Amino acid sequence: MIPVFRPAIGDEEIRAVTEVLRSGWIGLGPKTAEFEKRFAEWVGAKHAIGAASGTAALHLALAALRIGPGDEVLVPTVTFVSTAHVVEYVGAKPVFVDVHEDTLCMDVADAESKITERTKAIMPVHYGGRPCDLDHIHRLCEKHGLYLVEDAAHACGARWRDRWIGADSRPFTCFSFHAVKNLTTGEGGMITTDDDALARELRELRWMGITKDTWDRSTNAQVYAWQYWVKSLGWKAHLSDIAAAIGIVQLSRLESLNDRRRELVARYDEKLKGLDWLQTPAPETGPGKSSWHIYHVRTERRDELIAQLKKHDIAPGVHYYPAHLHPYYASRGDAHCPVAERVWKKILTLPLFPDLTEQQVDDICAAVRSFASYLEWKRSRLEGHGVVLREVESTDLDRLREWRNHPEGRRWFFTHQEITADLQLAWFNRYLRAGNELLYVIETPEGRPVGTIGLCGIDRAQGTAELGRMLIGELDERRRGWGNKAVRLLLEYAFSTAGLSRVFLEVQEENQAARTLYRACGFEEEGTLRASYVDAAGQRRNKVLMAALR
Repeated sequence: MIPVFRPAIGDEEIRAVTEVLRSGWIGLGPKTAEFEKRFAEWVGAKHAIGAASGTAALHLALAALRIGPGDEVLVPTVTFVSTAHVVEYVGAKPVFVDVHEDTLCMDVADAESKITERTKAIMPVHYGGRPCDLDHIHRLCEKHGLYLVEDAAHACGARWRDRWIGADSRPFTCFSFHAVKNLTTGEGGMITTDDDALARELRELRWMGITKDTWDRSTNAQVYAWQYWVKSLGWKAHLSDIAAAIGIVQLSRLESLNDRRRELVARYDEKLKGLDWLQTPAPETGPGKSSWHIYHVRTERRDELIAQLKKHDIAPGVHYYPAHLHPYYASRGDAHCPVAERVWKKILTLPLFPDLTEQQVDDICAAVRSFASYLEWKRSRLEGHGVVLREVESTDLDRLREWRNHPEGRRWFFTHQEITADLQLAWFNRYLRAGNELLYVIETPEGRPVGTIGLCGIDRAQGTAELGRMLIGELDERRRGWGNKAVRLLLEYAFSTAGLSRVFLEVQEENQAARTLYRACGFEEEGTLRASYVDAAGQRRNKVLMAALR
């Protein structure tokens, strides 16, 4: 399986960790101080303060700015939920901002429209490693007197106007060193700032509000110094020397690792061009240079493409489900982000990490391209014969389960168990992954759902499929011809568009109404399958095999 991300850890990182483990000082200590110094010098910032994670870095930044209850912080909705959660941690309110269609970075115009007298800070995310429009954001902050806390979790090694992201913090830029980030320490984070007082505040807050950490207290005396003072309420959110040792090595490799990412991105772009159903990332324009943490594509058939890639042992991702739609935030109902709500349903993250090979990229692109032949014949909506067939969606599941579990519907299926929500969800997930099944909701021309019909086991090489899941679920719509119309429309599609030559089905021998319906639609009875299923009473019954030919 090709994963969507993988850390680039080598022998040098392993040796560095081993050295720290043998040193006897593995917590917050000299390696952390060395990593902070090197990171600040590399970025071009006055201070760099290590943290336990990118989330912890954001939390500490807001706490140091005294943001709290009654305050609001502007955050983009297309982000990992940490960006919003940390605002909640300090008691403030996250206000969700929409994103630009092309870059998925914060829409600054939408951000300005959501500023109130309570707004204290703006926290844009450099999505996927692509820098936000910092010139515009800086002007916005100056105009409204807002703090800027850059969420650079994806952007270690990204540049804005020939400077590294983090070189111009106003007042903070926060990085993540999570396992799969461009620079990893296993888990960790960093805050850069040019403000001396805020840097001191951060160092205290990350270590329980203590004025000096254990290493600082012990350095001069070369013995463990027990005395310390707690100045404020803080957290245990510091980086460890084990993590810092990895970080020092990773920092020395970062630019070459990011260059490798750019080579892979260029290969993706070349191999995926010319697909009218797939959109690759927008070209980089302007003063920003991405660190390419994420390579995302877009397609209306995102979930089907995911299923196709999984069949080829490729594990894609989705970054991200909009934060304001998660149940914790959605219940508030006060967010309006139409672009994010539309775009997230299309986005798909393809594997990208430095150790990904050219051959693996080629294999991934070949799997994506193979999906095109699938798109040539699959249709999510059919119209004709006075009826509409619409491919089933997750929002249909409750209605379908109710239809299927009704005694009048259940009696004509070969299995009689009641379908639970869990069973149905498991089936639906298998259906999405299968790629050789189609299930439609039968609708009236006015859009009223009345039943279901589908094709199972579609084999285009053999030209065959089984008609199944035929059910008119709305009892008052039975005997109005919807089944006949749906079968005729589905057969027309199967033979003319999907290129099939034979559609077959099995029906209970005693179900004369169904047999009559199928004969009227062009099916012929090919034989009897004796004692081939067990009815609800435990009796073995016969099925009739029927088929329609092109």
